[in-house]
Amino acid sequence: QLKLEAVNKSKESKPEVWNVPFKVGDAVELQVLDSGGVDNPQNKKLDKIRGVVLGRENRGMDTSIYLKDVLFGEHVERKIKLHSPMVKTLKVLEE
Repeated sequence: QLKLEAVNKSKESKPEVWNVPFKVGDAVELQVLDSGGVDNPQNKKLDKIRGVVLGRENRGMDTSIYLKDVLFGEHVERKIKLHSPMVKTLKVLEE
């Protein structure tokens, strides 16, 4: 019960992440806090992560997506937790 309440509270606080429909194979862009953590008073610097969605894992507060990205010519797979306070927005670039 407590997990369900925490999940709903997190979803209500970040509609720019949860109200975006996406599926496996879509190219997405996430804006995340670059450094300093959530309590950083200068948290205006956002980093953009772009990649192709490889999968989605729905597990309550541990809900995450797997992205395939290219960094410095190397293919990298990232697991990004969507309930994290570091994730600010999610945007679908290409379906």
